[in-house]
Amino acid sequence: MFNFLSPKDDRFLFDACLQVRVQDDTHRSSRLRLQIQLSTDVSPFSAEIVQLHLFDENDPYACYSAQINDEVFQRLKIQQHLIIEFAAFPQTLVELLRMCSSEESLASPRYQCELRPERISNSAVLDITEVNGFKKLVHLSIRLNQADEGNVRKNMITTLTRLKLDKDRAEECLRAAEAKLHEQQNKYERQMESQRLQIEKMKSDFEHDMNQLRSRVNLEVRRDTDGLNREIQDRMDRLCFEKTDIETSLRSRLNSLEEQIKSFDNQKASLENRIRESQSEIQQVELRLSQEKETNRMLQDRLDILNRTDPGKENAELRLKLAQVKVDLETARSTVCKLNSEKRHLEESLEHKQGQVERRDAGIKTMSEDILRANDIIQKLQAEIKTYHSKLKVRSDVIMKQEELLETKDKELRTLRKNLEGQSDDPRLLQLEKQIAHKDSVIQWLNKKLNELQGHKVDTPLMTAPSPLQENNPATFGRHLSNRPR
Repeated sequence: MFNFLSPKDDRFLFDACLQVRVQDDTHRSSRLRLQIQLSTDVSPFSAEIVQLHLFDENDPYACYSAQINDEVFQRLKIQQHLIIEFAAFPQTLVELLRMCSSEESLASPRYQCELRPERISNSAVLDITEVNGFKKLVHLSIRLNQADEGNVRKNMITTLTRLKLDKDRAEECLRAAEAKLHEQQNKYERQMESQRLQIEKMKSDFEHDMNQLRSRVNLEVRRDTDGLNREIQDRMDRLCFEKTDIETSLRSRLNSLEEQIKSFDNQKASLENRIRESQSEIQQVELRLSQEKETNRMLQDRLDILNRTDPGKENAELRLKLAQVKVDLETARSTVCKLNSEKRHLEESLEHKQGQVERRDAGIKTMSEDILRANDIIQKLQAEIKTYHSKLKVRSDVIMKQEELLETKDKELRTLRKNLEGQSDDPRLLQLEKQIAHKDSVIQWLNKKLNELQGHKVDTPLMTAPSPLQENNPATFGRHLSNRPR
């Protein structure tokens, strides 16, 4: 009855571990293996027998079994009011057990198995129950008999055989895994060797490119520096020459204007003297005119008196004197008119000279403004020269920093090669492969940027950027150096 080594005509309908509630003093739940076999009796009638085996894989003495044939099933059908026939009983029992297995993970399973041990009779009752909202239903109760010592030994032998088979399968899997691991290790070593050779080749190419780039950059810097120095010197010479010419022309014009101003001042002084002399002469002539008028009046009075008294010889003399006085008066009047016209002419000449002086002053002021503008232009050109020098210094600093960055990359490549030579475990190999891929991308990016550096001009303002590996982020590296003007 407890033959766990299946006969030739036996077949397993169900074989799984179930969560079984053991209704003993502890009311515990245990994981028990339940096997259902459908075997054929070797009797002449060849009747089918359903065998149930319930045992604990961790406890070889906890072993129960039962055999159900058509006669036993008929008694169960009458006692438990079953409505199925024996032909459908094995499949129905398997379906109930599968429902119990599917609801084990639920907090409140509907279908479950319960085992009620009986110490007196050394047997147990297996109940397959269903819990609904009203009550707990028992679909099937099967009495299981506990195995004796011989069957326990057979069970232990079966368990040991199964464990040995599992051990053999595990050892075979282990050997296969070791072989696969050894193959992968050899593959990784070959990959590491190829990566190392590739890195060495890349390093040599990188050093060759760096030397060429450094020589080209130094040549361009020297050429640009020489050209810039020549251009600055030419501009300085041209500016100095233009400044000297402007100062000479301005100085000559200023001297000529000063001489003209001096001559105009002398002419003005002479004209003012002549005006004063003319005014004094006019005053003298006017005084003489007033005196002559007074004399004429007196003579007229005297003439009137004489006409009334003695119109003789004295009258004639007085007429002669009067005529002479009139002639003198006309001469004085003509002299006064001439002096007045000369005075007006001198005043007009003085106004003309003053206008010329004002125009000369305006010209001097314009020349002063031109001199100030020329000084501003010279200062701006000097500031541009200082800017060119500062740009050249900034570019030299950037080139030095780029050389330092390239030396840092070279050191990191050597460190990476040493790390690759000293590593052998799989996780470390994966990490090293990632680092190698990262370094390859960084090297490609550096080669691209170094090729782009050849197109930079002298007067292009350069901006320094931090090393991309300071943050260990190649995206940040590209973002920093991409800020450089192109």
